[in-house]
Amino acid sequence: MKVVILGSLLNQVYSEELQASVSNFTELLVLLEKEYGRDLIAKIMEKGAVKDTMIILLNGRRLPSSRVFSTTLREEDQVTIFPMTAGG
Repeated sequence: MKVVILGSLLNQVYSEELQASVSNFTELLVLLEKEYGRDLIAKIMEKGAVKDTMIILLNGRRLPSSRVFSTTLREEDQVTIFPMTAGG
């Protein structure tokens, strides 16, 4: 699976894209923590849930935070993670 990290999270990672072999978001978080450290996870998660300020896309479609941990990920999927930006 392709994982894309965008926005201010790029300061925490070595590359905008990485390949991952995981079957769910929990496994993806464990992989990201091993690769990039706890600071990245702290920017994405808070109290066991995805922060309200984070956007998670699955194959280009927003994944509601209520479904993030129950969604099965497949090898052909693309997960994109980025923070909301200010605007209006």
